[in-house]
Amino acid sequence: MRFGRWLVALLLYMSQSSVEAAGVREVADGWLLGPGGVASFLGQEQDQTSGIWTTIGQMQLFGLTDLPALRASLGVRLNNLWGQPTVALSWQELGQGLFREQSGELHLQWGHDLVLGVALVHSQTETGGDLGYASRRDSAWHISLTGQVTQQVGPASELRAEIWLPLASSDSSYEVRGRRRLARLQSWHHQVAFGVALDLNPSQKPSLGLEWDLAWGHAALGMRLDPSTATVGPILYLSRGKVLIQTSHLVHPQLGVTHRFQVGWGQWGAARW
Repeated sequence: MRFGRWLVALLLYMSQSSVEAAGVREVADGWLLGPGGVASFLGQEQDQTSGIWTTIGQMQLFGLTDLPALRASLGVRLNNLWGQPTVALSWQELGQGLFREQSGELHLQWGHDLVLGVALVHSQTETGGDLGYASRRDSAWHISLTGQVTQQVGPASELRAEIWLPLASSDSSYEVRGRRRLARLQSWHHQVAFGVALDLNPSQKPSLGLEWDLAWGHAALGMRLDPSTATVGPILYLSRGKVLIQTSHLVHPQLGVTHRFQVGWGQWGAARW
């Protein structure tokens, strides 16, 4: 029975509908507002804009117990150094047994209102791990130049934009399984916020993601939508001091529900995005 569940999970994941839904297979895809944006949107006053923050999150992809995901990140921003550098690391593991995917990202950034950076992303997938004779491992990496700009447009309004420009990448068919990040936009005015994501989908065509939020005090309730896959669902933000809690429940019309939960701790308002 366990082997059968592994096989069903693997075949479903590798099916065309799962490939097209790849844009919502990352834990972080449940939200388009980054911790720094959430801090400003919810009026979370930080003692300082420098500091260390960490997040840890988990999800169950489309309700499949054999495709769990765990994501962890760690970042630091040092405003007392030249260029106010930021270093952020993230790691995610998806699946187990017959299918396992690991990905890591290192992002270095410098600047204040205009922030420039370099991001290195590496991914590795293993299939047939429990079978031995049918096992296979593929990996891919790419490097991008990143840019971010923050603009205050009013006493309680802000606009943040981010763009990723590819510099180099490996030649691997594995890369087509996921989306490539191109641009992000997040903005808020008093109690209303929205986020927009533009990516390249597995077919190398532009794909749009949307988010809308309404805040009450240090909490916000919103909706996340991925039009290309008709994936939609509610999201929630809760902040208290150095703690940030995020939940997401996205529904795919064929694959089902993906539940996400993430906790951030530290000076998470210091995050660039």
